[in-house]
Amino acid sequence: MPRRISILSIAIMLASVGALLGGSAHAQTWTITAIDAGGDVGGYPDLRVDSSGNLHVVYVRNDNHTLKAISRVGGTWGTPAVIDNSGTVDVAGCLALDASGNRKAAYHRSDTGALWYAGSEPVRVWATTTVVQQGDVGQSLALIQQPAGEFGVAYRNQTTGALVQIHWAGGVWGAPAVVDPGPNRGLYFDIAERPGVGYAFSEYSPTEGSLLLADPVLRARPWNTSQIASGDDDMGRDISLLATPDGVLAASYRNVTQGSLQQIRKEAGVWTSPITVDPGPNRGSFSDMAHLPSGGYCLSEYDSGEGSLLLAHPSLHARLFGIERIDGVQNAGRQLSVLPSASGRLDCTYLTQETDGRLKLKVAEIVPHYAFIVRTVADSVSMTSNAQVTPDIFVTATHSWFISYRKDGPNDLYMASTDNFQLLPADAPDAPEVGASGQPASTFLEGGYPNPARAQFHIRYSSAAAADGEMTLYNAQGRLVRRLALRCQRGKNSFPFDGKSESGSALAPGVYFLRMRVGHEDLGVVKLVMLGHGQR
Repeated sequence: MPRRISILSIAIMLASVGALLGGSAHAQTWTITAIDAGGDVGGYPDLRVDSSGNLHVVYVRNDNHTLKAISRVGGTWGTPAVIDNSGTVDVAGCLALDASGNRKAAYHRSDTGALWYAGSEPVRVWATTTVVQQGDVGQSLALIQQPAGEFGVAYRNQTTGALVQIHWAGGVWGAPAVVDPGPNRGLYFDIAERPGVGYAFSEYSPTEGSLLLADPVLRARPWNTSQIASGDDDMGRDISLLATPDGVLAASYRNVTQGSLQQIRKEAGVWTSPITVDPGPNRGSFSDMAHLPSGGYCLSEYDSGEGSLLLAHPSLHARLFGIERIDGVQNAGRQLSVLPSASGRLDCTYLTQETDGRLKLKVAEIVPHYAFIVRTVADSVSMTSNAQVTPDIFVTATHSWFISYRKDGPNDLYMASTDNFQLLPADAPDAPEVGASGQPASTFLEGGYPNPARAQFHIRYSSAAAADGEMTLYNAQGRLVRRLALRCQRGKNSFPFDGKSESGSALAPGVYFLRMRVGHEDLGVVKLVMLGHGQR
């Protein structure tokens, strides 16, 4: 049943828009005007305002299902006009205005079940013209338009197996021109126009199994093949090729017989003798090469004997990469997503598989000096080891985390977010293990409270035995800002941290990482958020 809107309703809506156009609705005098009283009118109205402030409405007359339109120009409503009197209009759809203020409407008709369009411009009529009648033509076509309005068409003549082109200019089609006579040409072709030259064509030759180019002036460069290294050794695998800015061509490759990494260069048009970069015997696999303008060539390679990545350079010493276990769970690191920051911090999210088969979603924050925190975001996202959880991570400049992921079941998209770094209740530490005496049986760092804080934190931890300890605090860039010696008693311990740096000045608002050591045991890291005065 079509929705019916009374004359009064449509008038009220028009008065509302008039108020918005004129200024504040609270100060506006509302005027109700009936703009069409001819039958049951006003169904599905759509109102638009043109650049001159004139109003235009399109709507349905419900009793005879006609589409009508009316406009207010210069403050006066005109006479309603019938746009479609087919008697089958059931939804007015929408009204649009072009740059000149001409009305255009899209709507639905029940007799055809189709979307209709009404506008002031004349309907274009497509004219069909026979262009070519020479053989079986027109099955494969490529059309290109030139800036001047001319057209070029390429097609295959199935009868002769030729590639043919025809041109349209000044309203007249020219005579067909055979580009490639065949007999097995013109397959999978394309056409391009080169300004000042003419048309160029690409095509496939099934006889030769090759890609061909047809161009009026372009000539393909011939390829010359030459042997650059000879001998009885098996050479040329895992090859890498580069050209330097000064025109030298260099190639690195693996000598399989010797198990070595070698290089050869073409200087002043002449290839040098092979140079052994790494004699092996298990080197040169999966190699790559780069050129440093001030330092020569640098090559990377895989050592199949040691299972390691190596760097070869005449003067460069490789930086040592420290390796640290971030998460001690055996099946940690699945479907890893990593986000590096400009400050050097590394944030990542990943999955771990528990002993009962559950996939757990976790996050880790890693800052320089190997300070890192691991937290649980979702305790169970799947019971299937190969589930596509596909977690992704984004961290704002203010250290708010957002993690998107999927779960088993409806496979909906989930988003985990956090402010100030407190992720989920699962982030809170478990209670330390308690022995028979009621004292903690393990050493355990609980955290800082309150967190965030504006002035100072109370650091809480438990120790299984009395020992000396140390607290170190790092900023978000991994720089040490405070070191504090502690004397730890057996049992639960706490101490106030005054929120000051080593020099005694108040710490700037931001994120800090607190690391604890009791005796020879590292308790790990917790994150503290320092708020400035006045922040909440």
